[in-house]
Amino acid sequence: MARAAFRNHEPPAMAIPRKPNPLDLLALEVLRDVAVAERGWRRRGVRGWMFYEEVRSTLGRQIAEVLPRLARRGWAERVEAAEKGRGRSVSLYRITDAGLRALATLVGGGYRPIPAPLPDDPEAGSMYLPSRAWVALTVLREAEKSAAPLRFGEPGWLTAREISARSDVLLPQELDRLREHGLVERRDHTYPGARGPIRTYRITTRGKSAELVDSLPRSGYGGVGMVQVKLGSAGPKRRKKR
Repeated sequence: MARAAFRNHEPPAMAIPRKPNPLDLLALEVLRDVAVAERGWRRRGVRGWMFYEEVRSTLGRQIAEVLPRLARRGWAERVEAAEKGRGRSVSLYRITDAGLRALATLVGGGYRPIPAPLPDDPEAGSMYLPSRAWVALTVLREAEKSAAPLRFGEPGWLTAREISARSDVLLPQELDRLREHGLVERRDHTYPGARGPIRTYRITTRGKSAELVDSLPRSGYGGVGMVQVKLGSAGPKRRKKR
């Protein structure tokens, strides 16, 4: 009976655990420092959001279940950072007010409030790409306006080598990322005597509507720059029927 009474008076799930995981606290400190400095990505109207890879890279350690665990405790919140049905499922994390208070209690350093996220997310639907992939998309956007080279009777088709020549270094996987998001299309053509098909790329209508929202010069993804892109309105607007 006494046991049951004790269970009924246990602290809620949001309470600070008796023995917090030291790695959890280290990751929480990284999230706090970014949010307080108003760095990181912008979602729901505020900065301070970080990808798993960015936190892991900052710590230099594997943190497989740390961020989801912080989110379950209410010390961090999470937003989906991939478009539905496109790309890989990835999340962005930001420290909460409860996380700031827990960190101040457990580690010290004082408590500094941060702006609360908006209920709605103006940046919802954003895509996150390597900076070089965005440059490649810009090259393809410009290529379509040019008459040369003309392939398949259409302008705008370039090989990876041609794109790279106009945009510094380009990695094949970056073109794959653009295709993954439906921003470019690929067409293969086999020439007589060639060892294999020649792959060419062209920007899609969806790609033409992509607009740059934000960029970070160096992210946790191997230290490369990343950009935040959102689809705008491409092409002429449809007239409303009277």
